[in-house]
Amino acid sequence: MSRYKGWTVSEAIQNGLTILHKTRDDVKITVLAAGKKGFLGIGKKQAEVDLKLNQKPRNKKKVGKATHKTPGTNVRGPNKKSITKRTKNTSNEKDVVIRQLGYYLADITEKMGIKTSITVDQASRNVVYSFNTEQEGALIGKHGRILNALQVLAQNYLEQRNCTRLKIMLDVGEYRENRKQTLERLAQNVARDAVAQRKKVYLDAMPSFERKIIHAALASDKRVKTYSRGKEPRRYVIVEPLE
Repeated sequence: MSRYKGWTVSEAIQNGLTILHKTRDDVKITVLAAGKKGFLGIGKKQAEVDLKLNQKPRNKKKVGKATHKTPGTNVRGPNKKSITKRTKNTSNEKDVVIRQLGYYLADITEKMGIKTSITVDQASRNVVYSFNTEQEGALIGKHGRILNALQVLAQNYLEQRNCTRLKIMLDVGEYRENRKQTLERLAQNVARDAVAQRKKVYLDAMPSFERKIIHAALASDKRVKTYSRGKEPRRYVIVEPLE
């Protein structure tokens, strides 16, 4: 069976047809799951279809080899949200998933009441979704909590599509770079406090990619060691002085 998923039955079918380079006339379609709506993406389940190629071609004339064209650089998302895509060396399957994830994120931000456009930059397995909006604060949230929550939803989306090799990052303006610099300063300050007070310092819970910034910032500091404890999403970093 050749199974394909989407947030609607129509989307699942179209994803399959795009990957197979076929039209509806070329396949037999079986709907395996109609999908389930959720609230802001939570509890939402994808539709799933099986596309089986017809054994007898409808037209026996020889046809030249189909030429696949990567989806256009300017794509209109849900309710005319703009999603601009720049790609390098992408397979057709990954391109479909990346594009549909952009629509998914645009749909969520619309439900949040935030007007935004999304630019997608891809190089190999690394994909960055940059949100352009005048409501940056509402989309980022305190200490990036809303943006990080959206990132979790995006990662869950990829897991459901079996695309865990893709490494994605959601960004608003230059928030991620600014946050990185803030965390690096925090790491240095905490290390200094840990050494001065001769006791462990426990940081607030943060996502894995932010914990990595803390670990990297103090990796060469011979006065302290760092390690993570707890379970996601409440996993945190401990900075401990060395005797």
